[in-house]
Amino acid sequence: MTMVIHQGRYGEGLKGPEGGLEHPLALGPAGKYFDVRDVVDQATKQKLILSIPVLSVPNGSGISPKEWAEDPKLMVKLVSRSISLFKPPLALPPMDLSVVPASYGLRRKFPDGQGQIQTYPSEFSIDAAAEMAAKLPEIDGTPLGVRLSALEMLHKKHPRQMLGDYVPGPFALATMLAKSDDVIMNSLYSEGPDGGSLVDPLLTACADRSVDAARLMVGKGAKVIAILDPTATQDILGPITYAKLLPFTTRLVDGIHNAGATAVLHVCGCTKDIVESMADSGADIISMDCRSKPTSEKVLATPQDIRNALKVVEKAGKGVRLMTGLQTPEIETMTVQQIKDSTKELIDIAREHPSSFIMSSTCEMPETVPVGHLQQHFRMVRAARL
Repeated sequence: MTMVIHQGRYGEGLKGPEGGLEHPLALGPAGKYFDVRDVVDQATKQKLILSIPVLSVPNGSGISPKEWAEDPKLMVKLVSRSISLFKPPLALPPMDLSVVPASYGLRRKFPDGQGQIQTYPSEFSIDAAAEMAAKLPEIDGTPLGVRLSALEMLHKKHPRQMLGDYVPGPFALATMLAKSDDVIMNSLYSEGPDGGSLVDPLLTACADRSVDAARLMVGKGAKVIAILDPTATQDILGPITYAKLLPFTTRLVDGIHNAGATAVLHVCGCTKDIVESMADSGADIISMDCRSKPTSEKVLATPQDIRNALKVVEKAGKGVRLMTGLQTPEIETMTVQQIKDSTKELIDIAREHPSSFIMSSTCEMPETVPVGHLQQHFRMVRAARL
């Protein structure tokens, strides 16, 4: 799944240096280049809208997840195709949460056809996983090495394209390295000798290893790092436990900032009751998923839910932005008119909150979503000239 950020209208006066790999540049409508390393701050100052659809392998690519996960050249081909289709200021390689745990030797499970790559359930205890995570993952010949090679190749092929990548959140990585049920139950109910939970040492190590991965990605050209922490959803942990475990996410966010990148935080499921905690993490962008009730797959966030979350984010201050919008996976079955109606609602919200709203999909796009749906969305965003 490739995430691309489309900037709704390029600002005037943001012209950057004319070349050099140290300066990721975006091309404006008049053929002028400008520096987009600080794309989030620039968007706020210029009152621009950012549209961030999360795309799976574009239709017609003919590249399976197993192929792009094991061959950096195919990953580059895949991302280059998305860059050609959507011309985004920011492009990321396909989403793959298995990269870091598989680099510790955990076996990966590839989907039939398209879909998510997963790791097989771990049999490691919490203590054994913490000991393993205390060391850096292998790079040469591992999925992390493939990822870094692809980023480096993309940076050379598209020197003026802003790039990003993904790292697992502390809780997500912990539930992949150790028995997931043990991690969840100990996070909820156990108490360690220092007052924390028995899983705290593992979460600390996981945060540090994701920082290491982010630092390596930044070294290969990534300017934005998206933290994916799906198992930290309030559907599982609840808002109280999520807030209790927030320091581990903040540790990761601080590491991403110290590496020189912008941090995006995404938690799957219903997030409306943990938006305030997410905003306190220090992340630059908070990604709000689509469900408005825990454990429900059918009760979707409404425009009012988005407005309520924006009030929470704006109250938190610190320049945090809320990222949400097109409902997934419902977009897969939407008509063109429904896409237009949904995009218009989002544009209205963006006009009300020009400095704190980033238009996006709510989560990853199904691989079968028509590319034309997204192109329609992009056209409307550009035409709005927010």
